Amino acid sequence: MTFEGKIYQIDSDFSLNAVTQVPKRVIPNDLLVSGGMLYVGTNSGLFKYELLTGKWTSLSRYSGLASDDVRAIIEDGEQLWLATGKGLQAIPRGLSEKRKTGKIYLKTLYRDGEKLNPNADLILNFDQSLSFILEAAHYTSNEKFRYAYRLPMMDSTWNIVPATSKKISIPSIPPGDFSIEIKFIDYLGNDSENIIRLHGKVIPPFWQRWWFYMLIGLIGVLLAYLLSRMRIAKLKAKQLAELHKMRLENELRLSQQIALKAQMNPHFIFNVLNSIKGYIYENDKKKAAAYLSDFSDLVRRILTMSAQPNIRLSEELETLAAYIRLEQMMLDGDFIYEEKVSYEVDSAGIRIPVLLIQPFVENAFQHGLRHKSGEKKLSLSVYYESDQSILVIEISDNGIGRKKSAELNSISKQNHKSFAVESSSKRIALINEEKSGLVGVEIQDLEDEKGNSTGTRVIIKIHVND
Repeated sequence: MTFEGKIYQIDSDFSLNAVTQVPKRVIPNDLLVSGGMLYVGTNSGLFKYELLTGKWTSLSRYSGLASDDVRAIIEDGEQLWLATGKGLQAIPRGLSEKRKTGKIYLKTLYRDGEKLNPNADLILNFDQSLSFILEAAHYTSNEKFRYAYRLPMMDSTWNIVPATSKKISIPSIPPGDFSIEIKFIDYLGNDSENIIRLHGKVIPPFWQRWWFYMLIGLIGVLLAYLLSRMRIAKLKAKQLAELHKMRLENELRLSQQIALKAQMNPHFIFNVLNSIKGYIYENDKKKAAAYLSDFSDLVRRILTMSAQPNIRLSEELETLAAYIRLEQMMLDGDFIYEEKVSYEVDSAGIRIPVLLIQPFVENAFQHGLRHKSGEKKLSLSVYYESDQSILVIEISDNGIGRKKSAELNSISKQNHKSFAVESSSKRIALINEEKSGLVGVEIQDLEDEKGNSTGTRVIIKIHVND
């Protein structure tokens, strides 16, 4: 044997034949040949080499040697005497590195710090942890072993923990039945003689229990039912809204036709034509032609506007002017008409509901001016309240007033109420039902300082943005 660990055989003719090589990083100290075996004492234990098979095996202090530093070997029958760093030691020739690995014991078991009986079935809540303290009887490994555990019902892989760990903890175990297997593995990779087995059950959280799933199912069915009911209610509400809109549109068309009827009622037409006939009889052809032209223009305009829901303010004012000229023709005495349109008002761009102003002008003539003696005056003022985007139309007359008119109607037992104003009020109510607050009407009684009636004022306000 050389210092490099090479072993040679010297034949009878003194020739050298290489036998084997001591494993690397091993320093040989002594060599013994006996019974077809080579025994080599090294700084890493006793190495044995089978001459027939060429297989190396080794023994160390983990296998029972007093020390890994084997300096000399002597054969004594079935024993070998080893000179080690810790004295002489006798070992049997058949000593093998394969020895019993020892046993593992469960010393203490805890559930969230609470000590448990390891022999009883374990019951844990879903958020509780399990921990245990182990002890291994395997002194030859000199604590160079490892603990291992697994949950075979969930994962067959072993979890390895160093032997220096005093307590092993499993922070969370899935709900349901479980089992835990625990063992140790020695320095040679051999398992312990026994395996500790624990059995138990983890109670699932309430959201993973059958009654919770049933409750969620019931809630889902209830929500589906409520959503379907809401959907049906929404569709019904939409249908009702559409029906309401259609009713409003129909009523607005009807009210527009009624407004047209108010403009062109037979009594008014009869009076206008009678007045024109009077001018013809008086041979005043110029006035007769002028009023006939105004009448035909008014009829044309009214028939044209009757098909439209709204028109330009300028067109409404032009139609109103033609109507006032015809009413003026039928009045006795002087008549003054004043029309003031503020420069802020874009009469050609602003659109208002068709035939909106005329019924109140008609009412001023029929119930105010027609019964007044002396000078008769009608004023129309149009201006714009820019802060609220409101178009204001004021109609003022110096007639006898509403109180005096009511008294005259009572005396004559006519109990007359303006058909034009009544239909117009209903039409405004329909317009405001479709668009809330679009048109507002206020009627004021004008009086002097003594409380005598001096006429009537009608204020119409229209939100022009709508």
